[in-house]
Amino acid sequence: MERMICPITNPTNVFLLARSLNSVILYNFKNTSSIFIFFLSLISLYYLFSLSFGSEYTINAQNQNQTIVGPSLTDQNLRVELVARDFDFPTSIEFLGKDDFLLLEKNTGDIYRILKGNVTGPLIHIHVSQKDERGLLGIAILENDNLKKDKTFVFLYYTLCTKDDSKYNSRDCGNYVYRYRFETENNTLTDPKSILSLPALPGPSHNGGVLELDKHKNLYVTVGDLQPTKFIQNQSVFNTKSQNYINGTAPDGRAGNL
Repeated sequence: MERMICPITNPTNVFLLARSLNSVILYNFKNTSSIFIFFLSLISLYYLFSLSFGSEYTINAQNQNQTIVGPSLTDQNLRVELVARDFDFPTSIEFLGKDDFLLLEKNTGDIYRILKGNVTGPLIHIHVSQKDERGLLGIAILENDNLKKDKTFVFLYYTLCTKDDSKYNSRDCGNYVYRYRFETENNTLTDPKSILSLPALPGPSHNGGVLELDKHKNLYVTVGDLQPTKFIQNQSVFNTKSQNYINGTAPDGRAGNL
């Protein structure tokens, strides 16, 4: 079910429309610049109208007896369908197959499986640090070529602290890549294996975390520059050559792709 909403009823559009018309009325049409502004305003109104027309939808929720207002769309050939909702700060998804994917929650450290709109989980809970941009951040899935169910592996990137990081002390924290075996029969992640240990200093922002596998099954890891929440310049001890500092220290895992 979809519902078209007139763009003029959108309060934001009404404000912009009135503002544009007001700017035209205030100008005197006896000079060239005023005529130019008038036509520019007409073009702006046309563009605003074309972007707004049909940009709001009412969509049906998959496997749920409800309708909600969906995200904005400008292409009438596209459709929006709600698959699942009410997650706590989701950061990444990775598909296992059609209508089948895993979803990460940054702050809780929980991972869920969504299969045809049905949510299962959490498959595992990881006690991650959640301060600022730390947390459960990245996922990649490696499936065996012979499609054996016990040969699906899940790679995760997350921040762990050996102590409570409510107080600022990044020396007790690190970013890690772990590989888990995905047990498809009972929807659990087991047999964790440490793949990579990375710095978390100074932190806690810009941790990176994107994971990607190529066709040769090589795993790529994106690591941020690990800046503090409040950016501090001239941190020479943390400025590496991989961050384009000519006199920086040797690359140590920060700010790059591995």
